[in-house]
Amino acid sequence: MKKVSIKKKKKLLTASAVGLATLMLLAGTFAWVQIRDERINRMNTKTITDGSVKLDEKFIPNENWEIGTENQKEVSVNNLGDQPVFVRVSYEEVLKVYKDNAQQKENSAAWKKGDSDFPVSFEANKYSDTKWTTLTAKNITPALPEGVTIKVKASKNEKGVSVESVAYYEHEDLGDKFQKVSLNLSATDYSEENVSDWTFNATDFKYFVYSGIEHKAKDWAGNNVLLGTKGEKYGVAYDYEYTTLGVSGASVPKTLATGNQIPQVDSADASRWTSKMQADNELDSALYAVYDAAAMTDTATLEQGKWVYNTEDGYFYYLNALESGNETPVFLQALGFANNASGSYSDMQFDLVVNLEAIQAVKAALTDAAGDNGGWAMSTEEGTTTKKIVDLLTTFASKNN
Repeated sequence: MKKVSIKKKKKLLTASAVGLATLMLLAGTFAWVQIRDERINRMNTKTITDGSVKLDEKFIPNENWEIGTENQKEVSVNNLGDQPVFVRVSYEEVLKVYKDNAQQKENSAAWKKGDSDFPVSFEANKYSDTKWTTLTAKNITPALPEGVTIKVKASKNEKGVSVESVAYYEHEDLGDKFQKVSLNLSATDYSEENVSDWTFNATDFKYFVYSGIEHKAKDWAGNNVLLGTKGEKYGVAYDYEYTTLGVSGASVPKTLATGNQIPQVDSADASRWTSKMQADNELDSALYAVYDAAAMTDTATLEQGKWVYNTEDGYFYYLNALESGNETPVFLQALGFANNASGSYSDMQFDLVVNLEAIQAVKAALTDAAGDNGGWAMSTEEGTTTKKIVDLLTTFASKNN
């Protein structure tokens, strides 16, 4: 294992958890070495309308995340180093959604590359069976717009005709997607037996779009580890620069979990805990996390060897020292997408960034100021939850401090 010497008054060292730096003492003064690691977990919904201390996870991104489903995401912390550490975890969230709660609007012209709005996707494959007839230019008056496909399901009897229609726009700029189109369609000549030989009057073509994209960013502990940056992490390209997020100011402020955002026993299943995410609290609060009940404890109990969420600083703490070669219990099990999700979540992209911090299992490292020695600067004010966590972790600190 590579060792790193720390000179007097050296500021906080952060890394992406490639190797755990080992503390060395110089002239009786030293700094606490912190290890950081982050994972971006990206989920995309389908269109609803019709190092040494490292994060271990089992997670497969879902490109078509449907409402009412949960996606496995198992997270634990593994200490591959040669000394015990204290660990804590926090969340950063980035939700990318369409503006105006994904309300659709109509344009008289088809979408083209470079437009400020975004085309509303249409699932054309649903209309590929033989019940639907594809109309061509010969069927349409006054004219069939270029790139538009019209499909009809029509029948006739002695009383008249019944026509059901759908339409969509196809263009190479849309890739493998189609833009939703509406029109007024009526059968004008249906004397022939086959619908493909009928004539239809088609007018008032409208092309549906969303008015733009907006980002909703939340930081549970206020660290802005990845928020404010742009790059790639574990194969996931991201752009969380503040201009992209539409954040005015120098950072995304800390937003502590409140109410059902705080992990708690699931009322429908006592074998697990759940907590709402924060980024969609202005929408339907349909996004949630699932935790293993056996791995969780609350601030009143603070059971050793379990995880607890501290409502005072926004961190999840593992309530023990994590010894060399050991792994914490899996505390996060899945991400869920509740049934109450509305069309506001159409084509949504949700990134949950899980931030790990590890520090040597030394008593003073918990409370030393971050600026000078790189400690966690945890409060020792009497009567606080943070003080209770400090006192418990202190009992597991290394014997030589």
